[in-house]
Amino acid sequence: MKYQPLYDRRKRVIAGQIGVSFEEVMIGEEESQKDDEGYQKLPAFDIRCRIVPATPIEEFWLRALQTHPGISNMICNSDEAALKHLTDVTITYPNPSARSACIITNDIPLSFAINFYFSPNEFFTNLLLTKSYVYKVSWCLKYFIVMMLTM
Repeated sequence: MKYQPLYDRRKRVIAGQIGVSFEEVMIGEEESQKDDEGYQKLPAFDIRCRIVPATPIEEFWLRALQTHPGISNMICNSDEAALKHLTDVTITYPNPSARSACIITNDIPLSFAINFYFSPNEFFTNLLLTKSYVYKVSWCLKYFIVMMLTM
């Protein structure tokens, strides 16, 4: 996957396994100011510090979801305790060669899955929860569903 090295680095930074450079912080600041009119600059830190030390970012994913404009209104107070255990979020796409094409139109359904990884917690036993989405259903699948509903 094209972005996998970036995702791996993000995961290591969040876990506090590696630090980030001063230049990376400044690039992030500039991009954030361009993208968000209400962005508040990070507190000043020692300009002589070339590497921001490796420190775990506690509850990173909870805060990321709470501040996302399209997601924040879906998170209830009762969700927060479980979301504090969220350690990573990834998106996977099925391998096109592994998907079955429609025998009539040769269409391949398009889909993706969002994977939520959790640390051990008292809310659920599975440490990986996956939500799958299909956004292009092949003609054959539609036909199959209609046939099943009319039987």
